[in-house]
Amino acid sequence: MSYARPSVDLESYAALYHGRCKIKRLQHIARTSPTHEIDALCLAIKEAKQGRDTVLYKQLVTTLNNRGPPELNGIDEKWVATQDSWASKELDKLRIELENFKDQNSREPIRTAHTYLGDFYHKRGKLQQARGEYVKSRDHCVQPKHNVQMCLRTIIVSIESSDFPNVENYHHMAENALPDPPSNKSAVADIALVRACAGLALLVRGKFRDAANRFLSVATDPSEERTALLQQNFGDPLSLEDVGTLGALCALATFDRSALKARVLERAEFRALLELVPDVREVVSDFHASRYTKCLDTLERLRADLKLDLFVAEHVDRLYGMIRQEAIVQYVSPFLTADLSRMEKVFKTTAPKLEAELYTLIEQGAIPARIDTQKRALYRKVERTQAESLEQAVTCGQEAFNDIEAMLLRMSLIKNGLSLAAGRDYTAASSSRPSGMLGGRSGSINSITDSGFERFVGAG
Repeated sequence: MSYARPSVDLESYAALYHGRCKIKRLQHIARTSPTHEIDALCLAIKEAKQGRDTVLYKQLVTTLNNRGPPELNGIDEKWVATQDSWASKELDKLRIELENFKDQNSREPIRTAHTYLGDFYHKRGKLQQARGEYVKSRDHCVQPKHNVQMCLRTIIVSIESSDFPNVENYHHMAENALPDPPSNKSAVADIALVRACAGLALLVRGKFRDAANRFLSVATDPSEERTALLQQNFGDPLSLEDVGTLGALCALATFDRSALKARVLERAEFRALLELVPDVREVVSDFHASRYTKCLDTLERLRADLKLDLFVAEHVDRLYGMIRQEAIVQYVSPFLTADLSRMEKVFKTTAPKLEAELYTLIEQGAIPARIDTQKRALYRKVERTQAESLEQAVTCGQEAFNDIEAMLLRMSLIKNGLSLAAGRDYTAASSSRPSGMLGGRSGSINSITDSGFERFVGAG
């Protein structure tokens, strides 16, 4: 299958991110898209010179290999020397401050000093040292928001160093640190980013349903003001647009029809995020409305751009495959018989490929059906469990027994001259007759057994 070429606008894409995350994403694009390689490296070098990581800057310039504009070709030795000199002095200063605060045994300054040291190491690209300092600050946190900020910094560094299992631990720690819901806007924004990072880590580990649940928990207020606040807080390691896109794709791949409608389409909080990514919003709407051809066509146009995502690229094909399988399952679910020729047109595929997909779904138990290759049809199996079959047999037997018993009783009444005249309202007259076998019940027996008797002895 041939895929569309990436259509991403690099400058607009890069504007969604900041810091080292922005550089890493541009590096990935340069590695995976020859069309964008030079432009991506140039943007990454410019961003690197806004930071403090001289090692990363040198790597980028070396990769560019004099293929860019003159001002970006070759290492800026003056800038490198300036940053290395600043780093040496800054590290000495931060260490001295930390020791002084420890001597004073003051918790808040010690926490701040460890945090600043962690930020310093992060800027310099020393991720293990950065995480170590962030973790040390935990023992000196005096407010819940400090715990959340420590967790968030640790999570970001863990994602950058590809330590995704560690992200979930700090996500739970951050959730437990704050009341539910959080009491202030800053805490709301921080916990939203924590949840988004947890969703990203789950997606990278292939846990798409759990990832969908995490992404869907990010938004709690559909207002434009709230969305704007979240956008200011996002950008490292992912944007708010990423949350809408990845949350929707994971939901399409793993949610059933009712859950997709209730939790994605009809939930105003998440729809506010989908408004940031109109193409993805249309994909979800088309999928739910059973417009599968249009839905899959739009997804195919988005594939190339998603392949440029640093974290999602290697999972795109699997996600798309799961979405396609779910579409096929939902397509055939209302029918006892499905025309394979028509399905080929809907899903834009060939007969052998469609049959292979259907065989896989049948083997997995997703579609209880069989394929008639001669008639080009799919027949769903209407299966009953053993208990259901026995219950139905007992019910049918009891009904037959009741019918026969009623007919025998009717015949006995006729034989003994106790049959009621047709159309007579015996119920009304029963009060004037003496009580006995016919008292109050013969009218109902007469009406119940008429049809059964006629079937038994013949009409007339």
